[in-house]
Amino acid sequence: MGDQINQDEIRKKRLAKLGATPTVSTNNSEESTSPQVSPSPQSAGSLQLCTATPVSCLLPSPTKRQPPPSPLDITPCKQGVEPMEVDSKTGELGGDVENSSHYRNDNKRQRSVSTSEVTEELLWATLSNLLQSSWPGMDTGAPVTVQVTAATSQQEVTSQVLVEVVERLCWGEVPSGLLDLGTNPSDSPELSASPTGSSSTIDLTSIVKPSQTPQAAALSYIIQTYARCNSEEKTHPKRSNSPPMLSMLRNVRTQCIAHTSLLLSGCLGGEFNPEGHSLLLHPLLSESLPRGFLCDLIHHTWQHQPTFVKVFGPLLQGLSGAMRSCSITSRTYMRVFESLDLLTDIKAVGSSSRPICNLMVSMNNWQPRGESQTIGREMVQTTLLGPFLALSLFAEDDPRVAEQFVRNQGTGQTMPAGLQDLAREMDHMRMTILHKLFHSMLVNTGSREPVLSFLARMISLNHRRAQIHVEEQLVAGDGAMVNLVSVLQQLCFKVKLEKVDPYYMIHPDSLVDVSKDSRLSMTQDEADGWLKKLRTSKDFKFLEVNFHSQCWFLTLHAHHLGVLPVMRKYTRRIRAIRDLQKMVEEIESTESQWGSLSVASKQRELLKKWKAQLKKLNKSKICADAGLLDEHLLERCLHFYSGVAHVILRALTGGRSNSFNSTSSTSEGPVSAPLTDTSSLLPLPPTLPELFAALPEWYLDDLAEFLLFVLQYIPKVAIKHLEDPIITMAIVLLCSPSLIKNPYLTAKLVEMLFMLTPSVQQHVDSLHQRILHHPLATHLPVALMKFYTMVESTGTSSEFYDKFTIRYHISVIFKSLWDDRRHRQALITESNSGKEFVKFVNLLMNDTTFLLDESLDALKRIHEVQEEMERGTWAQQSREQQQSRQRLLATDERQCRSYLTLARETVDMMHYLTKEVPDPFLRPELCDRLAAMLNFNLAQLCGQKCGNLKVRQADKYGWEPRKLLEQLVDIYLHLDSPKFHQAIANDERSFKRELFETAASKLERAVIKCASEVEAFRSIGEQAYNVLQANQKKDEDYSDAPDHFMDPLMQTLMEDPVELPSGVVMDRPTIVRHLLNDPTDPFTRQPLSEEQLLPAEALKKEIRDWIAAKNNSRSSS
Repeated sequence: MGDQINQDEIRKKRLAKLGATPTVSTNNSEESTSPQVSPSPQSAGSLQLCTATPVSCLLPSPTKRQPPPSPLDITPCKQGVEPMEVDSKTGELGGDVENSSHYRNDNKRQRSVSTSEVTEELLWATLSNLLQSSWPGMDTGAPVTVQVTAATSQQEVTSQVLVEVVERLCWGEVPSGLLDLGTNPSDSPELSASPTGSSSTIDLTSIVKPSQTPQAAALSYIIQTYARCNSEEKTHPKRSNSPPMLSMLRNVRTQCIAHTSLLLSGCLGGEFNPEGHSLLLHPLLSESLPRGFLCDLIHHTWQHQPTFVKVFGPLLQGLSGAMRSCSITSRTYMRVFESLDLLTDIKAVGSSSRPICNLMVSMNNWQPRGESQTIGREMVQTTLLGPFLALSLFAEDDPRVAEQFVRNQGTGQTMPAGLQDLAREMDHMRMTILHKLFHSMLVNTGSREPVLSFLARMISLNHRRAQIHVEEQLVAGDGAMVNLVSVLQQLCFKVKLEKVDPYYMIHPDSLVDVSKDSRLSMTQDEADGWLKKLRTSKDFKFLEVNFHSQCWFLTLHAHHLGVLPVMRKYTRRIRAIRDLQKMVEEIESTESQWGSLSVASKQRELLKKWKAQLKKLNKSKICADAGLLDEHLLERCLHFYSGVAHVILRALTGGRSNSFNSTSSTSEGPVSAPLTDTSSLLPLPPTLPELFAALPEWYLDDLAEFLLFVLQYIPKVAIKHLEDPIITMAIVLLCSPSLIKNPYLTAKLVEMLFMLTPSVQQHVDSLHQRILHHPLATHLPVALMKFYTMVESTGTSSEFYDKFTIRYHISVIFKSLWDDRRHRQALITESNSGKEFVKFVNLLMNDTTFLLDESLDALKRIHEVQEEMERGTWAQQSREQQQSRQRLLATDERQCRSYLTLARETVDMMHYLTKEVPDPFLRPELCDRLAAMLNFNLAQLCGQKCGNLKVRQADKYGWEPRKLLEQLVDIYLHLDSPKFHQAIANDERSFKRELFETAASKLERAVIKCASEVEAFRSIGEQAYNVLQANQKKDEDYSDAPDHFMDPLMQTLMEDPVELPSGVVMDRPTIVRHLLNDPTDPFTRQPLSEEQLLPAEALKKEIRDWIAAKNNSRSSS
């Protein structure tokens, strides 16, 4: 029975099954006998693709050649008209971006072509060639023969042939080999060229394979038919420009687009998409789509959302899935990027709307749903756009980078050339195509807010990255976050600071959240109260949110969670490599000791494990060098942070210096002019602007930390690109340290200036000169001196040791300022003004005493162990004892280096200060302690046990005994005066006449000082000895003094008694010296200041009278 069914019956059954597929026509003739369906009231392109239409609509009219417009009427691209608009900036992306028929009529020259030259026979023969089909009455030897009904128009024949061939291909009834279904771009001169020029070198098999389904063959047939139309126009431009041929070519293209829509939406060809991905994916990625095909397809479907979603939804998902498989090590990622960029660039006819952008933000996986613990990582792994951010040079994100480019790299190895090229390629990708993708979606009105929401959520869901210790598997990778930062930096490039609302961070509609962040000068309760006051105040209203504020604050928060965590991880990795390298070297150097023991196998296994870890860390470090230490990336970061410094200064200065008015009734504020009149910034007004006080602490902390990192690892970026706002901000805040409640934050600003000192960092002379000659720099010496005293107490458990590091930084900066005449004079002036400088000198003495004591003690312990190792006693000790002593030795060596580094700068500061401003050092409350400290250390260096300070490789620890002795002697000479002689003599513990003589002899032998200076030093010792003898006689005479004449703490005869609020009477120098270190009553522990001390004049007179009587009694006897 089946054998009796002829081809016409088979065809009718297929058409009946298809049912809903209408005829596509581009002819506007009014005559037709075919049934009509009223067009949709929507504009052209709003097409109902699968409406219930009689099968007869698919059949050509037996009597009329030109049917009327159908519901599927598609106006093809006409010359000079752009139905799909593309930004003018995208021309460099290649032919696929070209819209409609501009490319089709390359022969723009207007030719007069006679219609008679294009005969009816030529039209039908050309149509047969385009469709690669023959039909009754048109036997051209084409690969496929199609049975058509009594159709006489080319439109009807085209429709029937396309339906017939597509159906037969989908049902496997036409071997695909009979048709030209090639997908290689070289098969057709009209296929789009690769924007990268590397279409023939990119292997796509790793991310997508050509579909082998019948539907794919059918789609390929349609695509090649469309391409042959383009080829016909290029090959025969003259005849293709004639109205009959031009009309036919347009009709064939239109029919191809319509049938592509039907095929991809499942209305044609049976079961749709059995392989689970779009049939368009491989042709798009392999650049096999003819020019104009994609634009026409979007034009045809975009206003009918169900069809548009069916056609392009799977394609977008396929591109996202393909990108997940991509690596920066293979250029396949560029093809995926270019494809998505091409799609997002296309605009709808007569509109600025971008249909693909609108579709993307409406898809289910635009943002992750729910709130899982790993949602931060899911933003990259499962969202539609996430994989396009995920390309990374970091080994933790993509092991293929290390495997391919970093092989057998040891410590200190430079970055391979291939990896350097890859880093440049990565930065170019960020700056161009990745930025352009987000830019296209943001300029499109329909997708702008969803994209901003995506960016904000990407940031907020990865807030854990700011933590010191973070579980990497819960958050987005480093590469994704750095890419996000780069995109936002580019978007911020044209953001104007004057349009950034500084109150946006607390705006009710803000995309960023700072509610839980520590503030610069507010507690959490104070910040909450201030915000509540603003929101309820009738005198204040928030500005309307603008893109400038949204983009700038998102960029700031992206740096906080993107760049800064990567820098911290890099620093930790460097430290881990250094420590592990030391461990490996130590265990290798001691192999002779453990090689023959029972633990040897375990030691070798441990050594092997450590070396493997070291190798892995070095590979990661080199990849991080490529991913992070990129000059262009860091330059953009530094430029952005200059803007951050500018905004912080505006918040601080209120309405002064070209900044916004903090008393304004709105949050309106920043003006376009930059901060220019910086000289008026200091001193700041007594009232602190609440906006500045409420700024998150990390705004400033990140800026300082970023600059410190750059100065340490890639200083040339800072040398070339550090801008004035950062320098101005650092000076202003350092000169007003009370503005910031966290002293460690101010300490980072100090460290910034420290790193910009030529003695610390080479090649920063130009930056250092900019600081020295800054209009506000004259305030720095006094400000640093005050901060030196402030850090005595920081409120943390580690404050005692932290202060030494901070003061070391200040000492180095001080020295560089001291060398400048203006700054030296500012400090000398301050030294004459009183109490602040005295406090500073007191702490300087305290530090010198402690650091020298610790350093010399450590040297003695090192000397002891070294002596044991040279003697036979070391070999007699057990292995456990030796290991214990070696561990202690390593600790002592480390501490000795650290303490001597700090001590050198402290003694050096005391050396040049006592030379220029000796008077503060000679005050009664300071002079005795300073003399005692000098005497003690002189005894250490020149006394009987000075040999205990001799160690091997002294330069390893920074131990320079000659220089230290020279500086100590200079300080004696700088302070040479009767007051100082008295103070030296008062030190009964360390002062000895013989000590000065021994020291003088060493100075002469070692030629450390000239003869005149040695004699002056001897003279100081003699005069102090004379005073000592006089003091001893005086003590004998006054030994029977009444108890109430004696200082209760020192048990010495008071000379200037004062009464404390507690009623206790003390000698003024004693209590003042105590208050310099501890501002409390030594007996009651209540707060006490020098101003509260009351002179005990009556007691003072009584003591003087008693002394006079004693002296008279001695004289008479």
